[in-house]
Amino acid sequence: MWSTPAKHYTRQIAEVHERIAFLKELGLDRHLSELNDTLVRRYAWRMSTRPPSVSERITEPARAVESACFLR
Repeated sequence: MWSTPAKHYTRQIAEVHERIAFLKELGLDRHLSELNDTLVRRYAWRMSTRPPSVSERITEPARAVESACFLR
């Protein structure tokens, strides 16, 4: 989930969509439902704006929280 497509090729974007679908099948997007929308947006924004090289250094539980908020 943490790697991004190098280019906007159809195959690479399809792989990202497959990873997101897999995480949604696991139910990750249903976790942390008690968080308000402002916190969800903040955690999702942090994940989406961070470069993948920095994202690899994020440890649990912050990684799980950001992933769940991003999928929500």
